[in-house]
Amino acid sequence: MSQRPTPEAPAHVQVLRFVSLLAATYILGSWLATWRHSTSAAVAEGASDWVVFYRAAQRSVEGGWGSVYARSLGERYPFLYPPALLAALAPLARLTPRVAYGIISGASLPALALALLFLRGLAQRSGRADRLTPTLLILASAPWAVCLLVGQSCAAFLLAAVAALHLWRRGRSWPAGLVLSLTAVKPTLCLALSSSCDGSGRWPAPTRSACC
Repeated sequence: MSQRPTPEAPAHVQVLRFVSLLAATYILGSWLATWRHSTSAAVAEGASDWVVFYRAAQRSVEGGWGSVYARSLGERYPFLYPPALLAALAPLARLTPRVAYGIISGASLPALALALLFLRGLAQRSGRADRLTPTLLILASAPWAVCLLVGQSCAAFLLAAVAALHLWRRGRSWPAGLVLSLTAVKPTLCLALSSSCDGSGRWPAPTRSACC
């Protein structure tokens, strides 16, 4: 049996894809330029999220976890994450700023890719869904550009939230709650997500406890 040919996307969709691809390419070029200028001077300026993580790693190694919070209180971007995160950040202290930036910001790429795969599985559409266009739109979006360029951790939190939803949809409430509890690294986000769990009325008590 011969397969039906895939229908060609409308002209306006093709234009949207092309423009999004150009924007995504520009964002990638900007990331490479930022990576080249990720030096000790950039760390001294302290104007990016990745610098906050890098400084915290250095200070935790030099003076312990307590010194991280004491030394960052008066800074423009203080370290407001729980101490448990410092254990994961500590190896960055041995790296150069350029390598540390590449790891911190580059980690957003696989996190976003996995989140998109989970979202693809959660989507319930009949027929052939257009997955290329929304993917390009995400890669060309301003939130993604900010996340990548300044080394934010929002892609990792997105992955945790989507993975938890993926498990929950399959009736695996306990694993879903444990995965969602990873967002406790950022207390404000964990509070919002766990409140949503409570509001739904469909999460068992053990899972709500894991979220909190």
